[in-house]
Amino acid sequence: MIIYPSSAPDRSGRNLTDVVTAAAVTTLLGTALLVSIFLGTRPAAAAEASLEALQELRGQNRFEAALDMAEQLLLETPGNADLLLVKGQLQAFLGQHDAALETLAEAAAIAPDYLDIRLMQARVQLFAEAPEAALNVLVPVVPPSLERVDAQLLLGRAALAAGEPETARRAFARAAEIAPDNGDAWLGLGDAALETGSVSRAQLDFERALAVPDTAPVARQRLDALALGERRFELTTDVSGSRFNNDLDDWHEGSIALGWRLDDRRLLTTGIAVANRFDATDVQLGLGWNARIDDDSGYLLGAAVSPGADFLPSWLLRAGYDHRLYDLEGREIGLDLGAGIGFIEGSLASYDDGLVQGFEAGIVQYGWQGRAWLTAKAGGSFGTNGAFDPSYGLRLDVQATTDTRVFLGFGQAYDNSGQGTGTTESYFTGIDHMLTDRLGLIATVALEDRENGVRRTSVSLGMRVRF
Repeated sequence: MIIYPSSAPDRSGRNLTDVVTAAAVTTLLGTALLVSIFLGTRPAAAAEASLEALQELRGQNRFEAALDMAEQLLLETPGNADLLLVKGQLQAFLGQHDAALETLAEAAAIAPDYLDIRLMQARVQLFAEAPEAALNVLVPVVPPSLERVDAQLLLGRAALAAGEPETARRAFARAAEIAPDNGDAWLGLGDAALETGSVSRAQLDFERALAVPDTAPVARQRLDALALGERRFELTTDVSGSRFNNDLDDWHEGSIALGWRLDDRRLLTTGIAVANRFDATDVQLGLGWNARIDDDSGYLLGAAVSPGADFLPSWLLRAGYDHRLYDLEGREIGLDLGAGIGFIEGSLASYDDGLVQGFEAGIVQYGWQGRAWLTAKAGGSFGTNGAFDPSYGLRLDVQATTDTRVFLGFGQAYDNSGQGTGTTESYFTGIDHMLTDRLGLIATVALEDRENGVRRTSVSLGMRVRF
């Protein structure tokens, strides 16, 4: 056997040592290249997949789970501006405004030119009802030259809320210039025009928004409000009839009322009602006053008299107060909710056998961009015998179209009239339809069950005229 030295040449004439060395180097370099490729692409792909999963959770309104994931990802990749932005958004959606601002400030320090971070900072300030702070964030980063409709719209809304209609007008005008078919831009222009007292300009802008399907319902409400402002009076009439399931005679009632809107904050109403029940007829004269204290609260006062009353109170006094408790509009909480208005009302009525004190409290929750509202209330009365009789009610109103509103509800109350029959449970439904911008019709059907087994079915038809 022949043993060749390690330095023996191969068939190409190279030493074996050189071949092994070259192979080893090649292997090491190839491995290093593969590792570098793997390390360079794998984290980016994983991060991208994680961010997509995070955004999916956010899109499903699973904000708590998404926030937990964002915090875990930030532990693995601290200083990621995108993750910090998403975390700040989630905290804002959950109502954690201070924490969201801290997170977004951290993101802005990492990426000071990242516009979406600045926009989110402004949105959080608006959520927190700090429009001046939102405007301070936006003005430096949203110049007129910026061709982003969302940024210009946000600047316009913040300026309106901060009481700077001219800044708002310029921002909305720029948004309309970038996207002429954007209805929100025209709505904003109309709102800014109203703030400066230009009603005719606002009407033109709202008509432009009316041509865009997405903003047409809101634009119609704005235009109707303008028309209502020009028509200060509203005359309302109605007639109703009731039938019982026993031998009681049918009831017949009618009323007419005139409302005078002195301005946007004050409404005076007067009216007369005639009721025929129990083979007797009562006539009631009423006067009401509604006024706004500020943008968030208002009150009502009312009085009525029925001279020689047989079953209605001889006199009645009412007083109430309402206040905006919160506003969920723009919050991504899984439901399209808006403002919540709380109210309380008290009354004092005089019947033949004594005084009856009543009260009720409740809330009106708006939703579906103001096109639906749910009223829930509870209370009761202290009858002439001193006993407390509870009451409650629930009513849903839906603005099905710009001209048609439907409503339904149920409730329980105690009949304190002179010939009342105790506790009653009622169910009702109806429709309110505007035939023109001046003339409307109202129809209601109600079923009332009384504790003595008597059932009353009633139908009422009404009309209102604005002038």
